[in-house]
Amino acid sequence: MGILKEWADEQSKWLKLADGESATVQFLSFERAKSSFDDDREVIRYSLEINGRSISLDSGSADLATALDATEPGSWIKLTRHGLGNKTKYTIEKLTAPEDVGVNEVKIGGEK
Repeated sequence: MGILKEWADEQSKWLKLADGESATVQFLSFERAKSSFDDDREVIRYSLEINGRSISLDSGSADLATALDATEPGSWIKLTRHGLGNKTKYTIEKLTAPEDVGVNEVKIGGEK
C-alpha cells in the first residue's frame, strides 16, 4: 500500500471490508440513518471502535440488524463480509475475552 493510500484510509470514518475480509471491532451503538445511495431508503448506522478509533458502518441488512440486536453495546465482535454490492451479507462472531481481540485485521476506507 502506498503512503498516500495508507494516509487516506487512516482519515476515513467508515469501515470498509473486502469480500471475505474480517475486522475485530467493539460494537458501541446504532442509529437509523438515510442511505447515502438512496434518500428514500433507511439504513442502520453502526458505531464501532477499532484500535481506539471510532468508525461507522451503514447497512440495510436485516440479518446484520437481527444479529447485532442480541449484542450488548461494548461487546467485541468479529465482523466478516461475504459478497459485493447489494449481494453483501455479514456474519458476526461474538468474542468472549479481550485476549480474543486481534488488531490490524481491517482496512478502513472511504466507502461505506
